[in-house]
Parts: sequence; structure tokens; C-alpha cells
Amino acid sequence: MDKFSYHVPPIFNQTEIMIFRRILLINTILTLVSTAVFAYDYPKSREEQIYDEMGSLAGENGISFTPGHIRKEETKSLDKNWKRINKYLWEAAGKVLSFMPILNMDASHGIIVTDWYSTTKEPSYSFKIQVNISLNVISAEALEVKVFERRLKNGQWYNEPVSTTLANKFEDQIIREARELYIKSQSK
Repeated sequence: MDKFSYHVPPIFNQTEIMIFRRILLINTILTLVSTAVFAYDYPKSREEQIYDEMGSLAGENGISFTPGHIRKEETKSLDKNWKRINKYLWEAAGKVLSFMPILNMDASHGIIVTDWYSTTKEPSYSFKIQVNISLNVISAEALEVKVFERRLKNGQWYNEPVSTTLANKFEDQIIREARELYIKSQSK
């Protein structure tokens, strides 16, 4: 036997290793289950509170768009007064934003700007929305929604980072409403 080689006896036998693995697996499963259960008790974020107050925007399953899809030209506004923007998107945006004070509406350029709005649950937080409609079809490419947020701290309003999540929710709701308006107009 070489003077540098040693035989180290195993600390645990196979049975003990199997028991340890099972305990580790059970512990992991219990941790995952308890984390999932307690997640419902966790306080809601500011955006989740706003969603709850406004109601569901895209339903439980959400909304999805297929990349590279072809725009449906049949949703174009045929009314000669609505050449540049889609009238269904315009009407839907006005309807979706009707709970907020409107600062500016320009149908010829497809722009709606709201004034600052605070929820009743969180008056120290407010947001405003700008909607740009750029095409004459109902599609995600025809609509741009920006949400600006601010928070009241020590008697002064401070701007917060732009929320793309909230903007996407409003965009989804406007597109869904525009589709409903289009479908209703076709059934007349």
C-alpha cells in the first residue's frame, strides 16, 4: 500500500442515505406547499389593488396576440369622418377611461390624455394615462397606452417609473371593448 493512499470508510450506509434523501424530498415538498398557501395572505401590491378596484381587464386567461399575424382590414372604419384612426378604438378608449377626468381629446390625431386620478383606497398614489391611436384598424399595433405614476411623500408629489404592466392592461381592455363595439355594429 502506498504511503499516500488511504481508505476512508463510508460515514453513512446506503439505507441511511436513502432515508436522508426521502426526508429531504418531503421537506422540499412541504416547503413548496406552505409557500403556496401563505402566498394568498401576502399583502397586494399597488398595481394589484388598482386592478381589484377597476375590475378584471383581460379575464382570468388574459389576452394573447399572435406575432406576425395579418391585420384584419374588415375592422377598418368605413365612415368618411374616420379616415386616420379607428372609430371603434376611439369609442372604446373613451369608454374604458370614462372613470377618469379627461384633460384632452383630439379625435383628428387619435390622442386622449387624462388628468391625474387617485383611487379611494390609496389617495397618496395617482396615475394619468395617454392613449395614441395611429391606425384605422383594430389591432395592438394601432394603439399605444402610456401610464404615468406619482406618489405623495411629505406633502409633495414624486414621479415613479412608468408602469408597462398597467399600460398593457388598459391596452388589452381597450382592444377588447373595440372588438365588442365592432361586433355589435355588424349585427345591426
